[in-house]
Amino acid sequence: QNLNYVISNLLTYARPMRLQIVDVAVGRLFGLCGDTLRDRAARAGAKLTIREEGEGLVTRGDERQLAQVLLNLGINAIEACGSGVGRVGIEACGGRHSILLRVRDNGCGMDEKTLEKIFDPFFTMKDGGTGLGLSLTKKIVDAHGGEIAFESEPGKGSTVTVTLPRGSQT
Repeated sequence: QNLNYVISNLLTYARPMRLQIVDVAVGRLFGLCGDTLRDRAARAGAKLTIREEGEGLVTRGDERQLAQVLLNLGINAIEACGSGVGRVGIEACGGRHSILLRVRDNGCGMDEKTLEKIFDPFFTMKDGGTGLGLSLTKKIVDAHGGEIAFESEPGKGSTVTVTLPRGSQT
C-alpha cells in the first residue's frame, strides 16, 4: 500500500497536469476536506478551525486538485503540532483579483535552510514520508496560475499562504 502511494504520487508529479477548470466555491473546498481534516486533528489531539471570511468566495480551478492542496497543507500542519497542544487554522479571504487560502499552525516550525528545500521532490522531515506532498502541492498551485509562500519560525509554527485567481461571483 505504501509503495502504491509513492508510485502514484511520483507519476502524478512527473506527468503533465490535466486540469478541469471550473468556478470553485471555497466553501465547497472546505466541505470536501473538512471531515478528513477534523478527523486527523481529533486523532492528533489538535484543535482545528476552518473559516471563510466573507461569503461567496470563488476561484477558478480543478476542484479535486485544489482540495488536494488543502488536504496536503492541512495534514502537514496537524502533523507538525505536538499531541494535545496543537492549533491549526485554515482560512480563506478574498481580494479584488485573488483568493487567499492560509493554513497556520503552532507546530515545530522550520528554519531557513529547511524552507529552501521544502518543495524539492523527495525532501522530507517525516519518518516514513515520501517528500512528494509539498512538491505536488506547489505543482498544482503553479498549474492554477497561483503562488504559494511559507513563513515559519522554529518552535513557533508556520503559515502557508496560497494565492489563487478569483473566479466569478456566486
